[in-house]
Amino acid sequence: MALTSSGQIKMSEINTELGVTSTTANSSLAGQSDGSVATINTNNSNVNRPNGAAPHLMSEFYSYDHSASSGPSAGAYPETGNQIWSGNQGTSLQTDTVDLSHISYVGESVVGASGQFFFRFDSGTSFRSDAQILSITYNTDDIFQTFSSGVTGIQTTSLTTNSIYNHSSGWIQVASGTTVGRWNQLNGTPGSSGTGVNANALYYESSSSGNNKKVWLRFPSVTFTSNSVTIKSYGYGSNMGTLRFGVYISA
Repeated sequence: MALTSSGQIKMSEINTELGVTSTTANSSLAGQSDGSVATINTNNSNVNRPNGAAPHLMSEFYSYDHSASSGPSAGAYPETGNQIWSGNQGTSLQTDTVDLSHISYVGESVVGASGQFFFRFDSGTSFRSDAQILSITYNTDDIFQTFSSGVTGIQTTSLTTNSIYNHSSGWIQVASGTTVGRWNQLNGTPGSSGTGVNANALYYESSSSGNNKKVWLRFPSVTFTSNSVTIKSYGYGSNMGTLRFGVYISA
């Protein structure tokens, strides 16, 4: 279990985290910091482990995890995506923050790893089910947003029904338009009445054969410096389906 990320920290707690007796004789902060007491696990990010150089500070051990792994395995977390919302959300902007290190996602820190965000939209039973995504904020202040242009590298599937993420096939480039059964880029309000709001967004067109599908959307690869992701979206429509979110970690 990692050490605290703030506040008081004791040398005995550091010893315990390092896997030695908390009262190990002759322990010193210098010995704990430079690897003399136990080899420092460099799978921790630089900000979460001591640098080994004087002056040695207790705060250098904030969030240190002696059992930290080298990073998550490649794959989709979770394969089905986790529900962000379901049903009619009205015309209010939905803001949802996700912790990728939570057990419901990757289950460990993704900092230092590379991967791609993905969505699965389970469309509703009729045409009033045009979901919209406005932005994804990651790494504190990096943003996929303002989808009025520049959607290069963002991909969608089309009229799919698979419940499990497939990384290798079925993907096409997102384009501006209103094509049924896929994610599109649109400036303005979707054409169907009673669904969607006026926005520059990526949106799903649910008319006709777009009903009752599971259609996927994914973004270009990024390298993570934070586990926190914030999603802004709209889910307006009386037949609105379910928006799910996940992350694919690269090998």
